[in-house]
Amino acid sequence: MSFKDHNLPMLNSRDDWTDWINSIEDLAVRNDVWNYCDPEGIDNLEFTARKPPDSASKDTVQRYQVLQAIYDSGKKKYDKVSERIDITVCAEFKQHYLGIHNVRGKLIALAESIQPTAKDQKQNVRAEFEKLKKGVGNTGLDKWLSRWPALVNNAKRYKIENLSESQICEAFVEASRDLNPPFYNYMKSKEAQVESDTSLIKEMARAMETISGAFITALNEINLNHASNGSVSIDNLSATDSDVTEDDADITIVQRAQNRINNTLRSFHRLNPTLSDKRITIGFCIKQFRTMAPPREKTARGRAAHATLQGRKQDLDSGLSDDEDSQPKRKRQRVDSNLTTTNSQITLRDCVCGLAHKYADCRYLNPSSAPSGWTPIVQVKSRVITAIKGSKRLRTNIEKNFQRNKIALPDYWPADTPKNQPENAIQESNSSTSTSATSRSRASFATSRFAFGTSTEDEYDHC
Repeated sequence: MSFKDHNLPMLNSRDDWTDWINSIEDLAVRNDVWNYCDPEGIDNLEFTARKPPDSASKDTVQRYQVLQAIYDSGKKKYDKVSERIDITVCAEFKQHYLGIHNVRGKLIALAESIQPTAKDQKQNVRAEFEKLKKGVGNTGLDKWLSRWPALVNNAKRYKIENLSESQICEAFVEASRDLNPPFYNYMKSKEAQVESDTSLIKEMARAMETISGAFITALNEINLNHASNGSVSIDNLSATDSDVTEDDADITIVQRAQNRINNTLRSFHRLNPTLSDKRITIGFCIKQFRTMAPPREKTARGRAAHATLQGRKQDLDSGLSDDEDSQPKRKRQRVDSNLTTTNSQITLRDCVCGLAHKYADCRYLNPSSAPSGWTPIVQVKSRVITAIKGSKRLRTNIEKNFQRNKIALPDYWPADTPKNQPENAIQESNSSTSTSATSRSRASFATSRFAFGTSTEDEYDHC
């Protein structure tokens, strides 16, 4: 096997150690020989059976042959791991295990000279976290998403402080603000729910503290002999107060009840819900990100002379759009005449909100058409905004339709689009751009004037 025939993790630097050693361990475990390769293990792959003499019985010879076959099978798998090490280690690092011919010795020699320290590994994880927080960058979206689960696993493996899975999920959500607005809004609603749970716990704790204080005060006034030494605030309680037992003879009944109430309030104050309590993991975040991601538009342009249907069937529904006014007049009249003759039913295509209706009837594009008391759904509104900002053609069709029907554009419309520009101004701007475009001369008709002219004069011209 040559270097060009495989796509395996290579050990070319210290930063490649973690991925490389994981691939070696995975190969050895799958072949059931890791106990002979583990640097911390003591088992060795040896054949200890002796060859029986020629006078041995048939059963003894067969038993020896079975043991020999088992050893040969294990040795073949063991040699496969050794071959993987020789293939994936660069020539510079091979110098560390010269003269060592067993897998365990090679791994120990490489670990002692190449393996990063715990401090280096933690720094690498934090550097990876800071890099992923900045966004996709030059890497592709799929590769960027695949690096987040590896970050979570490394943070758990090295037990990095202040870098839990919930904190990584929050950073992933913030990094997705511009990449996937619907996902960002959805996760922010989850965080708002967690914050409301936290505030609810605090309010309940204050209410319980008020009720318990009033109850203790009433008991002190009823029986002065068992009165407590005074109320103890929850903020002043320490961890040692929870070890107070009820069997203490010097404590009064009311004081004992007050201690129990304080312990209950203390444990209640410790409740601090987070995103992880809602079973929100990095896998859940990535799955929701892919589910709510806006569709990618194809930017490939084709010439009109070579236009095709691209494998799609031409039917009546494809000729009709959800906005009848967006079609040319001749084509719309021909379609209308066909509909009147065949008496077929018009099937509206889906709007940007996901429902089948015209743009003017959409409650998200035309809020004036919505009934009183109607509240928009955050996810649907985010999907509409993303679709409008991502498609210039769709935005232009909606603007023309609303201008003809004298409908005002919604407040969230992109700022670079003129909301109240009259149709005449648009036509004038289009005509001016077209005239300026046609006034340009093409390069194929360019000529060079006075190509054969000369500026030199003959010395005998004035004779």
